[in-house]
Amino acid sequence: MLDAGSYVVQIGTLDNAAGLVVTVLQSETAVTSTPLVPTNPVSGTVDNNVPLQLYSFSALDTLDAYLYINSSATISGVSASLLDKTTGKVSAQIAPDMLGSRLHIPPGKDSYQVEIQQGAAGSSTPFTVCLAPVSTGGCEAGSAQTVAPPTVAPPAATQEVFVVPTTESQDCTLTGSVKGGVNIRQSATTNSIIVSQLPDNAVANVIGVAPNKQFYNVLYNGTNGWIAVSVATTSGDCSNILTINPPPPIVPTAAATQPPPPPPTASGPCRITVTAPTFVYTQTNAIPDYLFDQAQPGAQISPVGKLADNSWWKVLELGYNSWLSTSTFGQSVQISGNCDSLPIVNP
Repeated sequence: MLDAGSYVVQIGTLDNAAGLVVTVLQSETAVTSTPLVPTNPVSGTVDNNVPLQLYSFSALDTLDAYLYINSSATISGVSASLLDKTTGKVSAQIAPDMLGSRLHIPPGKDSYQVEIQQGAAGSSTPFTVCLAPVSTGGCEAGSAQTVAPPTVAPPAATQEVFVVPTTESQDCTLTGSVKGGVNIRQSATTNSIIVSQLPDNAVANVIGVAPNKQFYNVLYNGTNGWIAVSVATTSGDCSNILTINPPPPIVPTAAATQPPPPPPTASGPCRITVTAPTFVYTQTNAIPDYLFDQAQPGAQISPVGKLADNSWWKVLELGYNSWLSTSTFGQSVQISGNCDSLPIVNP
C-alpha cells in the first residue's frame, strides 16, 4: 500500500539473466484511513468492491496498549499488516489462516497504520479492529461499545477516562459473603455441578470473570471453578481481571444434588495437567510469532511463577521456560497441588 506520490520501480536480476517482468498498478482509488479511538471497536468488511480498509492510531504516551484484529469468518480470516509510520517499517503481519490476533503496542510517540485486505480472492470477510490500554482489561473485557463501520466517521463521543494506578497492584481475591461457605461450580451457572466449596473466611484467587459478569473464575486449593458474584466479596485490584468464556455446564444427576464436603488442603507440588491441545508461548502475548509449543492431552507442565495480575503463568515446557495463559484454566488444563505459594515473576 503506497501513499500518494511519485515512485520509481527498479527491477533487476542477480546474474543479469533475461526474463519477463509484469508490473501492475492495482488501483488509484483513494482509501480513507479511519482513526482508532481507544476501547471503541470498529467493524468492517473487505470484499471485491472494497478490498482494502485502512486504520490509523498513535501509541499511548505512557501506557502499553493491545491492538485486536478479529474476523467473524469460520474458515479464512483477513490479511492484515501493521505499519510503523514513524520508521516506515512493517511491524507485524497476520495471515488469513489466523481468525484473530492481539498485538502488544509499547508506549511512545510512534504512529501506526493498519491495513486490512481480503484473505481469499473473491471472499467477503467481516472483521473488527480495536485498540485498548492494557490497564483497562482490553477489548476482551467488553469495556466498549461497537461503533459504526469504517466507511462512516466515528462519532465525536466523550472518551473514557482511564485511571492509572499509582501504587503497586495486589492480586484479586474473594471470600464468601454468606455464612456456611459458598459453592464452587464446574461452570458459570447455578445449574452446573458443584466441584468444591469455599469455607467461611477462606480466600480464593480470582482468575477472571464470565462475559455476563455474573460469575468469577477462581482457583482454590488446586480446584478451578466458578463462584457467583452475588455471594462473593472481592479484595485487591480486580479492575483488570480477564474475561473468560466458561465451559459447557455439566448438569448434576439426582444422586449428586448434595454439595461435596470441603476439600482437604491442597498438598504436593503445583502441577498443570493438559486435558486438550493447548498453546504455550515464549512471551506473554498470544500471537503466532511467540508460539513455542502445543501441549497435548495428558502432558504434565510444571509452573515456576506467575505475573502479578495472574494473567500468565511461567512454566517449564520441554525443558524450557515458556508462558501459559490463565484463560486456559478450567478449559484445556487443570490445576492440582499447592499453587498458593507460586512466586511473582516478570515477563
